[in-house]
Amino acid sequence: METTGSELDDMPLQTMADTIVRHANAADEQLIQAARMLVRLRERIQRGEGDGLTWHEWARKNLKLGRSRVHELEAIGEAEDPAEALEKRRTATRERVQRCREAESRRKRALEPDRRILIEFAQEAPIDQVSRLARQAESLQRCVASDTTAAA
Repeated sequence: METTGSELDDMPLQTMADTIVRHANAADEQLIQAARMLVRLRERIQRGEGDGLTWHEWARKNLKLGRSRVHELEAIGEAEDPAEALEKRRTATRERVQRCREAESRRKRALEPDRRILIEFAQEAPIDQVSRLARQAESLQRCVASDTTAAA
């Protein structure tokens, strides 16, 4: 049963916290159960119960999950300790996301000297040169926008 917003507003905070933990843990248990089922399903398909399809063909046709999600579930389901495998995957994902964020931050910081140069130029150069540079920038923006639109 789903809880409405007004019910949540009236629920004691500790009750909400306990409910969140219970649902989160249940979600993990359901994911582990799904992972174990997937491994058993794969074994059955590999034994020939898949109408002549390979496991990957059968999974692509019948599971509404992406290939990487299927591989993730297989790894969790095959693990000696699925809960530990799930936590390791989450940790690896957090670390990968953190590395990506740091790389993006470094990339942006590396552009800052160029941005300062342009600002100084705009503040000090004759207006006709600033206008010419502004038109070039607008042209570049249109090119980038059309490339982005074409790629989508």
